[in-house]
Amino acid sequence: MTAPRQILHIDPAIGSRNLGDDVISQAVRSELRGLFPDTRIFTTSSRDYGRNAQELARDCEFAFLGGTNALSADPVFGYRQILTDRFAAFRMRDIVLLGVGWWQYQDRFGRLAKRFYADLLRDDVMHSVRDAHTQQMLARLGVTNVINTGCPTMWSLQVFETVIPTSAVITLTDYNQQPDRDLSFLRAVHDRFDDVVYWPQGELDRDYLRKLEKSGDLPEIRVLTPSVQALDEALAEGRCFLGTRLHASIRSLKAKKPAFLIPIDNRATEIARHDALPLISPDLSDVIPGKVFTYRYTRRPEIDQFLLQFQTR
Repeated sequence: MTAPRQILHIDPAIGSRNLGDDVISQAVRSELRGLFPDTRIFTTSSRDYGRNAQELARDCEFAFLGGTNALSADPVFGYRQILTDRFAAFRMRDIVLLGVGWWQYQDRFGRLAKRFYADLLRDDVMHSVRDAHTQQMLARLGVTNVINTGCPTMWSLQVFETVIPTSAVITLTDYNQQPDRDLSFLRAVHDRFDDVVYWPQGELDRDYLRKLEKSGDLPEIRVLTPSVQALDEALAEGRCFLGTRLHASIRSLKAKKPAFLIPIDNRATEIARHDALPLISPDLSDVIPGKVFTYRYTRRPEIDQFLLQFQTR
């Protein structure tokens, strides 16, 4: 009797303080379920890759690391999202990347980076990365079996056209605080929109909003429950999205609502080079309620190239 297929989803959303990771996790899970409809899918955290996870990975046909900016130039001694224990880093082996990106722009690699990624990444498959920058960084380390598919949160996006409403859901970013920029944004929001709510994607996003409102003598905006469901419900009310949170903007586009993202790091900038991601300035000069918003997304052929390799095994 043939044993049933099993795969492992290494999920950065487990234990994460950032709800954007939940958005990514849901998209990755959907892609994996579509790719392996009759397969047992195990889930484990990327942040605590212990003995049980290692045993699961050995027993599973594939182990997918799903999304986020989990890769970096010094994953052993520097920033590492994949593991919390520096000396456990080399226990994670033969992983398949699924829409994973690079953490910030970096020039120098750590002395163990090449060995780390050689051990980490499976060498008999093509890996999926989020943007060209990530693909280039891996190539510098000798990892060339890589396809730039874009972020898996965008793979199911569709073309749509609608009118920009007078109500909005907005975000700020607690770990990238620039009061002048963010106050300019909040003032523009109040000037242009009649009904505004705030979605706290990060753990301290609410506190940052209240601090800005107090310093800028601005009226308080209603803060939503910190959950992806709350964002979905706010969008279902007919709101558009404005702000600095990448995955809130993509979630809005998936709901076929106008979305306008203020880029604050390499993720939005790099993704927008190849995919339709509407970027704006904090003063919202290009955002006019009542104007027609047209979103044009073209699914990359590299997505199906990546997925097909698992269907033919």
